[in-house]
Amino acid sequence: MEPKVSVIIPVYNVEKYLGPCLDSILGQTLNNIEVICVDDGSTDRSLDILREYEKRDARVKVLTQPNTNAGAARNKGIQQARGEYLSFLDSDDHFDPTMLEKCAARMDQDGSDVLVFGAKQHNMRTGVISDMPWSLRLDRCPQKSVFTPREVKDYLFNNFQNWPWNKLFLRSFVEQHHITYQEITRTNDMAFVCQALAQAGRISVLDEYLAYYRVETGSSLQQSNHRDPMAFTQAFVETKRRLEQVGLYHKFEKSFLNVVLSGTRTNLYNMKTVEAKETVVRWIQNEMDQEFHVFSKDRSYFYMPDHYDELKDLSQQGEVARQVAAPVKHPKVSVIMPSLNVGRFIRECIASVSKQTLEDIEIICVDAGSTDGTLELLEYAAQLDHRIQVVRSDKKSYGYQMNLGLDAARGEYIGIVETDDWIEPTMFETMYQAAKAQKADMVKCNYHWFTTGQGRQSLPFENLSRCQYGKVFCPRTDDHAIFTTTPAIWSGIYRKDMLTSHGIRFHETPGASFQDTSFHFMVCTVSQRCYLLEDHLHHYRKDNDGSSVHSKGKVFCVSDEMHYYEQFLEKNPQYKKELYAFYLSLKYEKYRWNYERLTAENQWSFMELMHREFQEAYRQGQLDNREFTPEAWENLSRVVTNPIQQFKLTCKTYSTRPNLSQVFPAQVVVESRVEAPKVSVIIPMYNVEEYIAQTVDSVLGQTDDQVEVVCVNDGSVDATLDIVRDIAQRDGRVTLLHQINKGQSAARNVGIQQAKGEFIIFLDGDDMLEGNTVATLYPQAVERELDVLYYDGKSIYDTPELEKAHPYYKTAYEYLAELPDVMTGRDLFCRMKDDRKYRASPCLGMYRKSYLLDKHLTFVEGIVHEDNLFSIQSLVQAQRVAHVTDQLLIRRVREGSTVTMKKTFMHIYGYLTCMTGMYEFIQSREYDQELQRHVSTEIRSLSRQTWNDYALVEDKGACRGKLTPAEDMMLNALMAGAGGGGGFAADEANLIRASWTYRIGSFFTFIPRKIRGGIRCYQENGKEYTINRVKEKFAHLFGR
Repeated sequence: MEPKVSVIIPVYNVEKYLGPCLDSILGQTLNNIEVICVDDGSTDRSLDILREYEKRDARVKVLTQPNTNAGAARNKGIQQARGEYLSFLDSDDHFDPTMLEKCAARMDQDGSDVLVFGAKQHNMRTGVISDMPWSLRLDRCPQKSVFTPREVKDYLFNNFQNWPWNKLFLRSFVEQHHITYQEITRTNDMAFVCQALAQAGRISVLDEYLAYYRVETGSSLQQSNHRDPMAFTQAFVETKRRLEQVGLYHKFEKSFLNVVLSGTRTNLYNMKTVEAKETVVRWIQNEMDQEFHVFSKDRSYFYMPDHYDELKDLSQQGEVARQVAAPVKHPKVSVIMPSLNVGRFIRECIASVSKQTLEDIEIICVDAGSTDGTLELLEYAAQLDHRIQVVRSDKKSYGYQMNLGLDAARGEYIGIVETDDWIEPTMFETMYQAAKAQKADMVKCNYHWFTTGQGRQSLPFENLSRCQYGKVFCPRTDDHAIFTTTPAIWSGIYRKDMLTSHGIRFHETPGASFQDTSFHFMVCTVSQRCYLLEDHLHHYRKDNDGSSVHSKGKVFCVSDEMHYYEQFLEKNPQYKKELYAFYLSLKYEKYRWNYERLTAENQWSFMELMHREFQEAYRQGQLDNREFTPEAWENLSRVVTNPIQQFKLTCKTYSTRPNLSQVFPAQVVVESRVEAPKVSVIIPMYNVEEYIAQTVDSVLGQTDDQVEVVCVNDGSVDATLDIVRDIAQRDGRVTLLHQINKGQSAARNVGIQQAKGEFIIFLDGDDMLEGNTVATLYPQAVERELDVLYYDGKSIYDTPELEKAHPYYKTAYEYLAELPDVMTGRDLFCRMKDDRKYRASPCLGMYRKSYLLDKHLTFVEGIVHEDNLFSIQSLVQAQRVAHVTDQLLIRRVREGSTVTMKKTFMHIYGYLTCMTGMYEFIQSREYDQELQRHVSTEIRSLSRQTWNDYALVEDKGACRGKLTPAEDMMLNALMAGAGGGGGFAADEANLIRASWTYRIGSFFTFIPRKIRGGIRCYQENGKEYTINRVKEKFAHLFGR
């Protein structure tokens, strides 16, 4: 009986892996197979191993040939094959035991010529086996298991790879079309596989990973590709010839050219020697487009347009360096080129320097241990151009590398070229001639912003536009403008004697971390004769993701450079005296730029540093507002006096703010002399000079005088602090603390920690307590052993207009209900919700301090509306609470308070934070259906309020910009669910409201609905409030 499958294995010096390979085939669940092993002149024990297997198993057949290549071995195996299907396996790989049975059965079922399946990768160094999803790209195939090549013509060769070992072929199909392997050293399978895929009548796919491809074996052909670097190009040419011969090239041209592009790039970067890489580069420059017309296509033709840009850019470059027989004895310019893993860019860079029209230069390449071929290419270039010397740095530090270059330099001037950039051929000649003509210490020019993504672009950038061209000047004494330009130290040359005499060195911090900044400041400081050229002579690459300017995690590198320059000024006091006030404006701009580029998570730590350093400069009297723009001075003033507010205004994501009570700790201005007060009344204060004396007096005037007043001044800029300080000096029951403005939550939390009383009352800085508050509450709380005792309040209005605009607050703090003497907090909350009288105000309760501390109850800091979350958490967790109907709080409604102020991001963020906190709180508790229902209604109420307030926010873009993606998604869902802001739910709701059935139903139910609403309003709020609400509704309805 003829075998079902012939498995063909080319073998060459694989004694280590040959046994497992053969075992994986002979152990297949499909027994009716033959295994044809073709030894390609092995010099190890491979042939002996084959002979042993041939003796043990009759299905094994061993053929031999002199060492030729795997393509010839496979062709020899095909000639001897008798199976219905052909399978190919490399001798260091192996198959899944079920592979042949599954694949043959599928091909029998589908009647296909070729079947493709997935492969796994077996890393021999790590032992890890992982999927290779690129071996079978089903996402770009028709959604069926068998199809024709034309159905996938644009991706035919890219979907399945040009490997034979993850495929099964019908032998009669292969023989009919005379499909053979190309007999070359590498890539000999490409023409075979591509021809088979293109000529197949039907292709099957099996979505399973059934082959195992070994990597990191140390012996694969890819690892020795430098021995025949052009083999892959021969494979491209032969594949194209075969496709043209059968009239299929134009049908599959797009897929094939994408293989050519990706294959060329892969082979280029996998070459192990510089000589082999340069051979491939010359083919790209001279033959690739001539043969395949790749670069005449638009970049959009290719699946990886960035790879297209990269190779097209390379095709337009010349030799890596000119032939120069000997180094220059007395170089005019020493060009220092620091490098680390810039293999993609170094070739163009070194060529542009080597080919300068100023030939009397030396080129000092300082490499910090590149592993991507950069070092090898530099050494190759040095063999061609003997002006190039390669220095190996033992540290990965830009500053250290540059100092090595300075130490090695012999030139009259120093030039710098970053190794991912390139320069115009005349750059150093133009600058050197100007330097000599003007006797300049420093010459600088403009440059281009250069990119290769989206096509090659080089746009001129006027870095020196604020300066004077063509005129010698001293930057320190004549014109400071050059200090303010981008450092761009590579766009200049510097007299070496000037650097040496002033001890100018680079800061040797790790990595490439803005060391150019301090160097730029130092050379501008010491240069007596500076000369600027308008020419654009340097091309600065903007699309190198590895550049330090893109490293948002380098938080303090810029400040390190500022400190390095400050050390330089300390050593040169004459320069410090002339420049320091101006320098601080430069420092602020550098810090501002750095702060804005940092990731959200790192911004606060840098804001703290800004605050400390500029606050110290302010205390020393070193800040001069004349050196700053008005906007910069305003922002700097906030950094000095109120960094938290500045962070709030400028941060990227507000949730990255710190725990405010732990930064810039509050200072105790006056500490109360009372030892064990019954009650501590905590009053956060911010700019309440008009009301604070009345507020504090209402506490100190209690009929039970065993009270303590803890006043926390939250960065007030009016007379609030002075007023309370005077009161504290007269009354020993007052504790006064001062902190920078952190918000009411942080102030209250500080107050809780400072309070000495057995119980705590929270009071806002513009409200008051009735004189009998402590006398009424304290005895009941002690007698009933309460955690919290709640009470009522009343509102007073600053103006009649406010009373008219906010009638709700007249009765908002009343709860006239008969309740048990003691309840759980959970029961009181549910009862209040049932009665529609729940109030989210901590100022309507007296809290046992030990209860707050035991439950770790604090206010969420840095938000407004924090009362909503605190009130639920402190109420629901309490085991013993009570409520009295005494109206003891006098609540002031005034302009500028939280309830009347203009709506901003902080209002929206506060609501979102509270809703999230409520949800997490209720989910953390044992399930309670009634409690969850009432908390859910509170969350819905906050949702509606959020929607209402969001409509009043003027800059919605800035508002959303400070949210995390999760917070923004929550806001989107909230807007849609509340009926505003768009989204599917809102659109659907609008369609329903626009329908005639909805309008008719609304018409007939309008009056009954309004009557029921009016009755409920009257029952809850009384006659006067209900009448006012009706008036407001009618005014809105008729547009008055």
